[in-house]
Amino acid sequence: MRWNPQQYAKFHNERSQPFFDLLTRVGGDPKTIYDLGCGDGRLTKELLTYWPDAHVTGIDLSAEMIEQANSIDHDSRLSFRRADITDFAPAEPVDLIVSNAVFQWIPDHLSIIERLTSHLSDAGTIAFQVPDNSTAASHRLIDSLIESPQWHAQLRKLESHPSVPLSLESYAEHLLHLGLHVIAWETTYLHILNSPNAIVEWMKGTTLLPILNLLNEAAQARFLSEYMDLLSATYLQYDFGVFFPFRRLFCIASRI
Repeated sequence: MRWNPQQYAKFHNERSQPFFDLLTRVGGDPKTIYDLGCGDGRLTKELLTYWPDAHVTGIDLSAEMIEQANSIDHDSRLSFRRADITDFAPAEPVDLIVSNAVFQWIPDHLSIIERLTSHLSDAGTIAFQVPDNSTAASHRLIDSLIESPQWHAQLRKLESHPSVPLSLESYAEHLLHLGLHVIAWETTYLHILNSPNAIVEWMKGTTLLPILNLLNEAAQARFLSEYMDLLSATYLQYDFGVFFPFRRLFCIASRI
């Protein structure tokens, strides 16, 4: 799947807040940090603000994102490389593994999380956030279009649609069974966007990507137009814009 760093970055402030909310509850003084699914690297660089003595490595499968990340101004404490986190294995124990809105793209990601914890140092921590907005209208309307007669034939091969995250309790239970100390919570962010069209632009940066990749330009325009009509009929337009609630799950699991 080809990612578009510019499209994803259109809502940088809104997408960044969960990352910072996650980091504020991570303790310790990690020296080796990996950011899995680092995207364009801008948030990865912020890890050095929290832990200036650390060495931070950003990992992403997208060549476009890694190219963008390598273009930012950084120092010897920060590096980026392309790799698939489903079989990623660091060469040495890691003090902190961070993942922001990535695991929902991976089927059976509990097994990935379990394997990653095996690479933590004796005082290591894994901290991750996954969006869980699958029951929101913005996502349900996409699902209804995918299953509709006019689109099902073209989209039945869809493979990269984000999987539905597990419950917060399921993540916590699994991590506790691994013998880790767990902090887990959820937050619904109430974003205020300009219009229903802004929701389309938001979704084009993530959830709509694998769908649009299967369609030619004309079909993309039709799909987005139909989606826009459904959103306009569902999200109330106020003089200040539209409310766009977005739920996210957070877990921090440490060896101590």
